[in-house]
Amino acid sequence: MNNSSRVKRAIFALITICALISPFLAPPAVLAGGKRIVVPTDYPDIQTALDHANDGDVIAVLSGTYSGFEVKKSVAIIGENDETVVVKGPIRVYANDVKISTMHIVLQDYTEKNPAALWTQANNTVLVGVNIESAGNGILIGNASFRASISVERSRILAGLNYDHSSGVTAYLCSSLSVYYSNITLIKGNLGINSCKQLQIMHSTIVTPGTGISISMFADQVEISGNTIRASDTGIHVGASGGVFSSNVIASNGTGIYMERVRGNTIANNTIHGSGIGIQANGDNNLIVGNYITSGGPAIELRGSGNVITNNTLAGSRGINGLVAYGNIIAFNFINQTGSIGIYLSKQSTDNVVFGNTFWLCYNYNAADESGKNQWYVENETLKMGNYWYDHIEPDKDNDGIVDVPYVIATTLDVQILDKYPLTKPVHPITYVTTTTAYTTSYTPTQTTSFITTTQIPTTTQLTTPETTTQETSIPVEEGSSLVMISVAVVILLLILGVAVFLVRKRS
Repeated sequence: MNNSSRVKRAIFALITICALISPFLAPPAVLAGGKRIVVPTDYPDIQTALDHANDGDVIAVLSGTYSGFEVKKSVAIIGENDETVVVKGPIRVYANDVKISTMHIVLQDYTEKNPAALWTQANNTVLVGVNIESAGNGILIGNASFRASISVERSRILAGLNYDHSSGVTAYLCSSLSVYYSNITLIKGNLGINSCKQLQIMHSTIVTPGTGISISMFADQVEISGNTIRASDTGIHVGASGGVFSSNVIASNGTGIYMERVRGNTIANNTIHGSGIGIQANGDNNLIVGNYITSGGPAIELRGSGNVITNNTLAGSRGINGLVAYGNIIAFNFINQTGSIGIYLSKQSTDNVVFGNTFWLCYNYNAADESGKNQWYVENETLKMGNYWYDHIEPDKDNDGIVDVPYVIATTLDVQILDKYPLTKPVHPITYVTTTTAYTTSYTPTQTTSFITTTQIPTTTQLTTPETTTQETSIPVEEGSSLVMISVAVVILLLILGVAVFLVRKRS
């Protein structure tokens, strides 16, 4: 074979390889036909730039003060700085796939026509690094088709400056709302965040004179995790079933977490402080695990059946207040320094199983049972376990870890209610807990039942907020990504060309 044929074959191979890899090297579709528009260099204001833009364009906004605008095209609007790029007036989003980032949005006057600083009725609206200051609502989301969705990331919202019924984020008739690493402060109003069908709020701070987060009954995919919530009324109002609420820090003058006739929620590893009720659990088959609660009222108030309350640290006027509770499992909780009763089960509370709990310095009564139809121990072929009562730890002549004399549960009935297997040692390490001390106890039950070992308790990982970074707007993120991809493509092509030339020379 002559050199000319070898060169032709090498070139053909090079073209074939380039054709195969080219789809993977192409920049994102949104930028395929997009251009970069600079305000005020190319157009004097944002609305004029939007009027001349096409889908996929990137509008870079330099420092200055601009009027509100309407977005009817799928574009990215990126400010130079979230303090020096100021938009005075409302923003309305009607187009899908819109990104708005790094600007300060100010709504000075609340009106029925302009109720919020930003209002989106579209799908996939993304806010990143936005600073919102509103006389009324911060963000409104929703449309009649239930398809509106929004993601809020690393943003600050200050709402309700002049309007009494404001909300930081209000979502109605929408498909999804996500909030990450953001701060929401409400001066006047009732709700920090209202919800839509899918709701995810993570690693954010919410401060409100009313309710921190309110979740409607129509939501079916809910995750509230790693947030700090300070509310004068209720921290989280849960109206939906099947959600996960984990690793939140809640300070409330009312109720920390209020579950309203719901099922299948997981309330895990939260820290709740307040003057009212810690967790108000109204519903069935909910899992309340690993929470640390100090409250002026009951730490947990229980109505419903099939709930599992386990591995919690509880201090309040009552540790657990069972009002209309039946068929629940209350196990391995550390109930400490309650004001009146450690666990109270009313006349309407029956068939509950209470075991493995540590009652420590509970004033008046460790426990009270007004129905006489609950079991204060577990007894089967492999395990006999009651509870640890700090004032009832002996005698134990056979050293089997069980006090020889049963513990008598307080009641107004003319019957004797017993813990048949009171423990000589606490299941949990004793930690003195008051309403002002921090959570210092980490514990694992020394014994478990088959139920506890088969119950799926989700684990949580502590995440830290990434360090704040300065956003460069001279080259938007999308453009920078495409430049990197082009550079990689050039390098790969040069390598392929070098290999082809080497093969030709070797064969010649």
